[in-house]
Amino acid sequence: MQLKGTLSILHCNASTGGYISIRVVDDLSHARILEVNISYEEWGKAITGIASRPCQIDYNANGPFGLKRARKEELVPYSRSGGSGFMPGTREAKTAIAPYEVDGWQGSPEDYLNSKNSKRLDDGKDYRRVGFVRFVEPKGDDDD
Repeated sequence: MQLKGTLSILHCNASTGGYISIRVVDDLSHARILEVNISYEEWGKAITGIASRPCQIDYNANGPFGLKRARKEELVPYSRSGGSGFMPGTREAKTAIAPYEVDGWQGSPEDYLNSKNSKRLDDGKDYRRVGFVRFVEPKGDDDD
């Protein structure tokens, strides 16, 4: 399988010794395929010709590679947990968005809990704008 992807080389945690992170991401699904972390010292040796340097590899073998990431946004009714007046937590957020998670769509509990996503409609009820994602087969050449 050949995929279009993106390669990123990042400097991480420079103030604490740090390391280089090399990431390969599938362009369609935006899923991380591979991440290689290597210390600055070993990176320096690797790029100056001293081959076979030790590193840490994180390989995501089960990602949705080659599938297109589809996104949508839904207004989900918002209520404080159990009428107690306390802000809802992750469990309540997952319960609130569950009815919208059909046909492979997965909602973001973080969106539900983020007050910046609040919306009050003319019906006087509070809602949260929640992002949903699913992965689908690409339909043609326009799915880059």
